[in-house]
Amino acid sequence: MNKEKFISLVKPVIAVCMGLIVLGGLFMNFTKVLRAQASCHVASDCPNLSDKTKYGTCDCNDGEVKQCTAQAPPYPDPGTCWWYCPGDRTASACTDFGSCYLVEGSCVHSGFDGCALNCWDYCTECPNQGDHCSGTTYYGNCGIVCSGTKSCCSPPSTPTVTKISTNNWQVTWSKGGQGSYQDIYIGTDKTAVSNSCPNGTGPGTGCIVKDESLDVNAESYNVSGLADGTFYYFMMKESCGSASDITAYLTSCNASPSDITMEIGDTPTLVTSVNSSAEIGSVAYTAGEGVESVNPASDASYVYSTVVTGLSLGTGTVTSDVKSPAGTKVLCSSTANVTVNPRQPWWQVKDGDVSAVGDLNSDVPPGGPFFDVVGTGGYPGVPGYGGTTSLTTPKVSVTGWLANSAISSTKTYNSTYFLNAIPADVTVANGTLTEIDPGNPSIAGSTFESGGTAADGFYWYEYDGTGTDLTINSDVNVNSGEAGRKVILIVKNANLNIGGNINFTHGTTVTGSGLFMVVTTGNIVVGSGVGGGGGTPANLEGVYVADGQFESCPAGDTCDSQLWIRGSVAAYGGYSLQRDVGAALNTTTPSEVFEYAPELDLMFPSKLANYVINWREVAP
Repeated sequence: MNKEKFISLVKPVIAVCMGLIVLGGLFMNFTKVLRAQASCHVASDCPNLSDKTKYGTCDCNDGEVKQCTAQAPPYPDPGTCWWYCPGDRTASACTDFGSCYLVEGSCVHSGFDGCALNCWDYCTECPNQGDHCSGTTYYGNCGIVCSGTKSCCSPPSTPTVTKISTNNWQVTWSKGGQGSYQDIYIGTDKTAVSNSCPNGTGPGTGCIVKDESLDVNAESYNVSGLADGTFYYFMMKESCGSASDITAYLTSCNASPSDITMEIGDTPTLVTSVNSSAEIGSVAYTAGEGVESVNPASDASYVYSTVVTGLSLGTGTVTSDVKSPAGTKVLCSSTANVTVNPRQPWWQVKDGDVSAVGDLNSDVPPGGPFFDVVGTGGYPGVPGYGGTTSLTTPKVSVTGWLANSAISSTKTYNSTYFLNAIPADVTVANGTLTEIDPGNPSIAGSTFESGGTAADGFYWYEYDGTGTDLTINSDVNVNSGEAGRKVILIVKNANLNIGGNINFTHGTTVTGSGLFMVVTTGNIVVGSGVGGGGGTPANLEGVYVADGQFESCPAGDTCDSQLWIRGSVAAYGGYSLQRDVGAALNTTTPSEVFEYAPELDLMFPSKLANYVINWREVAP
């Protein structure tokens, strides 16, 4: 402040309070006294002795202020004359320069120790924003009248983020005022962004963009390469110092999987793909069309997910809404498409092992029966596979036994093995081998119920079709005419079509029990008329070995009844299980059931068995 301005300011005050200290002395301490905003320290404000004011007591005598009584701590606001009263502030009175000068106006700043050179400096209209004020006429803190309007440094608006292509986003805002350029800050660390990315950009800095050279009129900015499912923070700033509010933006919240194809009763899990963030309070899930349900409807724990259950046939959607911690704002939404199909057929094993060289698949319905169930042996079997499987531990059995292990054997028990193992005394000439005429390839099941000559307790039949398949066109009841009858059927160069049930007696002794065994170089195909399941006995009993496939239904036919097989089936060409008991029953009922029959191990012809001799040294 120059001396001329100083003198012109104090003269009006001297004219009112005539008993003041000389001007020269006043000048030396004026920078401390003039900080005051007072309204009672002239004679006109003290008509009576000992009138009290806000910051102390004014004692008036003949219109002249005689002394200022200091206020005890805590002291008033630094903008009062009492704060800068010379002398001991705790004393009862301040006599040196004890007069308080009237200061008009509102431009006073608590951090300034004297009169501002510019009346706009430290204007309270724009706190912490430098020397810019806006509004009506102002009065300087040195008594100078400041008229007119000067704009503040105004911040840009809160930025808005929009995804404009697969890997590109656009940031838009409205520019602020009084800056010469603009800054933009983008990062995954909110604190770093709010502090204008002090460590720059790159790994460990929390920032990916720090651009402090944007045009003063710019109102958009493009950025690329943001990571999926991640929160980024955006802040704009004017060069004069005013910053916008920070925008928190979630790049994506993709539903995974985005397309769910399931069957009625299936319960796949839907996951919302976002990174963990304090910006997320929960994810709400909504089933759209009623063909599915979701549980839970809201998940507040990372990783955010829900279980979708197929209720009825049709298509629908599940929407996931990522919500703020208060739950009042949706930060991101995504939709998964849902298709609910009829329950597909599946097959089951009872009381036995399953061995698959390749894949092992069965569409076992959720929450219901197992793939391998407990039988009379008291335990389920052990399914094993060499490729892949659709089975899971919860679905496979009560024990959860499931082995990713293929069969390992130096010997293959196919038709070649069994044909080579036929005893030498089993011949047509001996009457112990009955040939089936290839010219009559369709035979009744009763063919196997009587006739022939047994060799070592077994009745042998052979059919060599040379391309013409053999068909058994009716039921076979092996023991209808002879208790304990055991039949072995060899089919060479042809498939075997089974058109009727095959059963035999289960006695209490080996001699009293029957057996039916088939070995073929081709396929075994079970006709659509065989089946019904559920009752007693099984539809097919015995041992069935095929170099080709075991087919539960002829190609092109409709087989809608359950097929129950009790015994053992080995198909080196694989299994084609094409039965379907219907969508309603598929939720609980398998279309094919393979049940192990342990008593058949005792019925098996010993001359077809593989003898294993273990040599072991024993102590003498």
